[in-house]
Amino acid sequence: MGIDFACGLRESGEIACWGFNHAGRAETPPPGSFNAISAGRYHACALTAEGAATCWMVYKGVADVPAWLRQPSAAPAAAAASGQIVARRLVDGRTEFGWLPADGERVLPRQRYFPVDAQVDRWLHSSAIERHGVEIGRIEARLLADGRIEFAFTPTGGQRILPPSRYFPVDAAIGRWLRSTEIELVE
Repeated sequence: MGIDFACGLRESGEIACWGFNHAGRAETPPPGSFNAISAGRYHACALTAEGAATCWMVYKGVADVPAWLRQPSAAPAAAAASGQIVARRLVDGRTEFGWLPADGERVLPRQRYFPVDAQVDRWLHSSAIERHGVEIGRIEARLLADGRIEFAFTPTGGQRILPPSRYFPVDAAIGRWLRSTEIELVE
């Protein structure tokens, strides 16, 4: 969902967009059959079964869109990258977590706090992690019986990834960011 518009996939794989229709862009997505779609603030991108990407602008003009969006095949490759799950204990006992791309700054999703009173062995997930306006996945966490928190990353449309170093200790220092081992999202 972007600003004042949304897009989705029909059962046939065709794209449908609706909402604010500046210059007809919202109602004119690319033709064809697609497997995945994601919208940023001012654009949308879709993937074919073969992995080819197409991005189009929905709201703003070309000058307002980053260069990587004007190159259709570059958007998903730029969006997906290796990174680490990061987490820290807060003063109130909750655990805050986020994503640290190998080539960027920490990304903190809206839903990023693991509650003190979480149920043992129940996976909770963050809101979407976005990279350059494209959703790449979600962080998942669960409380273990021994009090540690186990973290995982689930790429959009993929399987849960459990990095080797993924446990947040019971006695973690307040305010200190700890990292998982690196997670590779693309080959």
